[in-house]
Amino acid sequence: MIPKSVNPARIAQNLQSTHVALSDDDMQAIARLDKKFRYVTGEFWTLEGNSYTLEELWA
Repeated sequence: MIPKSVNPARIAQNLQSTHVALSDDDMQAIARLDKKFRYVTGEFWTLEGNSYTLEELWA
């Protein structure tokens, strides 16, 4: 893992994430998540006047 920050305190926080332990219940909850949900849809690339379409972006 390469922490993405230039702030030393944030880099230290990012590195601490390697010490997170997930329980079996946590792992099962993650496995049940909708895997087809997109948090970033790409709509910002399809603004008026732009030639991109969502269909092209996710093809």
